Amino acid sequence: MSTNSSEHTVSAGGPPSPADGNPLAGAHHYVTMKLTSRNFLFWRMQLVPFLRGQELLGYVDGSFPCPAATIAAASSGDSTSATPASVVPNPAHHAWVKQDQSILSLLISSMSDEVLRQGNSTTAEYLGHAGVLAEVLVQAGRPLSLMEQNLYVIRGLRPELKTLAAAFTNGNAVTLDHLSDYLAANEFMEGRNQDRSHGSQEKGGEESFLN
Repeated sequence: MSTNSSEHTVSAGGPPSPADGNPLAGAHHYVTMKLTSRNFLFWRMQLVPFLRGQELLGYVDGSFPCPAATIAAASSGDSTSATPASVVPNPAHHAWVKQDQSILSLLISSMSDEVLRQGNSTTAEYLGHAGVLAEVLVQAGRPLSLMEQNLYVIRGLRPELKTLAAAFTNGNAVTLDHLSDYLAANEFMEGRNQDRSHGSQEKGGEESFLN
């Protein structure tokens, strides 16, 4: 088994269909390469056959769209009644969303830390890279909603920036460009304040020396 930090093992223990439950549960050994900024095509070459083999590709390429959230309840009694049919939750919708989120989790887990965490990158670099990653997911057939982008991006920010970002979004979805502008402006103002504080300290030291 490889110990390379850029590898991750994902597979399934058979060819179950979506109707059989979650075919990703207990997955290992099918997708061995984690996505980095340099290997998208190789990563996709492993991921697509795996999803196709598990009959899950329709979730990400749009050929198996999400069913309606509600359906008409089965009618009973007089079929000529003018009473409008009631609606009930659609079990197929719930099952689809559950499976879709499992696939999204698989995609995220198959990405290296390099594409998920800020590390020593500047905020502009990190959010720019996040934008590229969002485009990669579009190309892979699984675009993220703005809210999903916000959640994953904020989770990867350095601790001192998480609070700012969370306050700015306040539970609302914003574009990565708007989030980047906001955080960059705050970093700029913080830098100005630090420069002023440093300048005041230097001036005070000079006055003490001269006196």
